[in-house]
Amino acid sequence: MDILNVILTSLLSVAALFLLAALAALALLLGYGYTKLTMLLNVARVFVFRVPVLWAFRQFTSLGAEAVGMTMMVSNVSTGIAAIAIAIPVVRRILKLSREEELPQPFIKEEPQ
Repeated sequence: MDILNVILTSLLSVAALFLLAALAALALLLGYGYTKLTMLLNVARVFVFRVPVLWAFRQFTSLGAEAVGMTMMVSNVSTGIAAIAIAIPVVRRILKLSREEELPQPFIKEEPQ
């Protein structure tokens, strides 16, 4: 059982990186005003990546309490991948729109002659 705990701890550490990426992508989307998309990702985190996975682990394995940790790992990795996959096209669109718009010129006060 000790080897299983070491493996789970290592996997959870890697999953934490995906959680960090997911939070950064969600913050970026939220900051640019994509609130519905952010909400959709957060709802998917719970009802697509957590509840069904936990049910499957409890139903088809004998992990016991470790199933919760494994579910969190799967959820964090899946949410991270989904958030990055959604954020990349959104960022490209934002950059494209910012290049097409003319940036306002700074106001320079002309001195009388």
